[in-house]
This record gives sequence, C-alpha cells and structure tokens, in this order.
Amino acid sequence: MVKKKIGFFVTLLIIILIISGIIFSISPVKNISLPKNKGTVDGQIAQLDSKVNVKSDRIEVSYFLTEDDFNNMLYRYIKNDVNLSGLKTEARNNQIKVYANTKVLSIIPTQVIIDFEPYVKNDTINFTLKNVSVGRISVPKAYYNKILKKINSAYVYVQNNDIILKKKSIEPFKVKNYSVNSGKIRLDLYYYTK
Repeated sequence: MVKKKIGFFVTLLIIILIISGIIFSISPVKNISLPKNKGTVDGQIAQLDSKVNVKSDRIEVSYFLTEDDFNNMLYRYIKNDVNLSGLKTEARNNQIKVYANTKVLSIIPTQVIIDFEPYVKNDTINFTLKNVSVGRISVPKAYYNKILKKINSAYVYVQNNDIILKKKSIEPFKVKNYSVNSGKIRLDLYYYTK
C-alpha cells in the first residue's frame, strides 16, 4: 500500500515537473509590451526622417526608421490578424528580430521570436526567414513555410522562406538599397521622372 502511494506521488511529481518544464520552455524570453498608438501607417511614414535627392532622371528618397518606428508599423499591419500582448523589434547587423507575445491554447503566455535577414532583389525588398523560436524552443525549418503562408496579403507574398514586398505596394518607387545597423533601418528608394 505504501509503495503504491509512493509510486503515485513520484509519477505525479514527474508529470508536474514535465508540465512545468514545457511551460518554462515556451514562456516569454523578454519582457515586452505593445507599442503606443502613433496613428496610421501612412501618418507614421509621413513623419519619418527622410532625405530627398533630385537628379536629372530620377528622384531618390532615403527613409530612416528606428526600431520603434518599425515596431509601430508592423503592429498596425498585423494587429487585426494576430492576438498580441506584446511586440518588440530589434535591428542589428543586417538582421531584424521580432519578439511577439501571444498565448498557446489561449491560456499559456508565450513569445514567438522571428529572425529575418533583408535583401534587395528586383527593385524590391525581401526578408529571408532565418530562425523561429517559441519561447526557448526552436521551430524546425520544415514548418517555416506554413508559418509564412499566413502573412500573404495585398502587400507581401511568400516564396520558399522569403517574404517579398510586392512592387505595387511601393509604386512608383523602387528599392535601391537598405541597411540595418545599431537599431536603425535605412531604406533607399527611387523613381524615374523621365
């Protein structure tokens, strides 16, 4: 009888430890909150630090975004599709890392961490998905495409592990270059006048 009780309590303790380990593994890595409302995306773009250069055949515009600017625009874009309790963006060493707080099964708080590497191709900007984690657990690359397909929209489409900004979403502009460093994102655009 005593052995059965000890066996039961050991089994219960092991189950509790496993559940606690799983919850710890998927729990948020960083303490973050939702961005403050800064208006519409169009309004935010109008307020960005920019530099304009007029040439004989084209106009070049450079936009400078902080992590906060990018964070706010991203939140405005996804807020109706994803239930978030926190969102934070980090821009370092030509990579963008997004932390998004949400819940598993609508009750267990977790944090999805997504690493992107931007690049320019065919006059538009693309983002290659480098890594996805749920809390402290890495998601296998085989699932990346399933994750990415959920963000297809009028502005972006997904091809393999890349998110591609549709040209029509930035027309008449074309992307010339970008840089991501020290919490700043620089995007160089141009359009032909002739």
